[in-house]
Amino acid sequence: MTNQQEGFAQHVANEQRVRQEVEKRRIQHIKKLEEALRQREKVIKLAKQEQELLEKYDEELRLISYLDYLRHVVESFDGSEQEVKGTRIVQRRTGEEDVGHKVERMLFGRPYIRKRQRILTLRNPSDTDAKDAVFDDLVTYYGNELFQRGVYREDAHGKEKEECLLGRFIYSALKEMLVRQGLKDPTIHMYSAVMTPLDFHFGVDAWVEISDETCPEPIRVFIDLKTDNANKNKSENSYADIIMTVETRNGEVNLESRQNVQLLMRSVLEIVQVLMQKKRERCSKM
Repeated sequence: MTNQQEGFAQHVANEQRVRQEVEKRRIQHIKKLEEALRQREKVIKLAKQEQELLEKYDEELRLISYLDYLRHVVESFDGSEQEVKGTRIVQRRTGEEDVGHKVERMLFGRPYIRKRQRILTLRNPSDTDAKDAVFDDLVTYYGNELFQRGVYREDAHGKEKEECLLGRFIYSALKEMLVRQGLKDPTIHMYSAVMTPLDFHFGVDAWVEISDETCPEPIRVFIDLKTDNANKNKSENSYADIIMTVETRNGEVNLESRQNVQLLMRSVLEIVQVLMQKKRERCSKM
């Protein structure tokens, strides 16, 4: 092959690489536009859901910025030495989170809510009738994909996103137990309610939705987390089905310690028991 032929072949190869790179970038741009459109549709859907709930519960619910909501929560704590920092509640003196909040985030992750974003919350958190009326709809609202898309566990800088430990730690065990109970190919979805009105006003830190061929309508099991320093009895106003407990040491927690593994597996058993009870109750009404 002559030098001229080699130069021509190299020119053709370069052109092909350029075309391939242009096409690759074009496809990436289209995918980004499609994702932006999907996100926009989800935002519109969430706004519509909020409007419908405000019309349905005009005396029970209101929209408020997440930052203002957290500030109201802190103000409600008697003699509180806490303050809002970003989207966290920390000790004013040390800047540290309560160990219970830390463990909740480690286990369940937390919904993706920006501090200026407006969210639905109760007008009067002490109104028991209002809480009973709105609970199911609020659960559906906070289970929205926009909130739960970022169920994550943050690193020390608050940036790292990863699968929450609850999903990684007990998901497979939960599914195995459900299959043993006769559920056919069960579908399991886990949701975080950490630092939302469901957490502070209803005593629900997370919930699990489970369905299968015999029960296509998802059944929800609500979870409240307690650490060793907390009262492990279910509070009178709690909407949780089970109390999940973990042990800490000097304000730190090792979720893979033998004791905590046993506690978490005990909670898995309780989730299965509650689920099967709810399933029987639902089937009896059909």
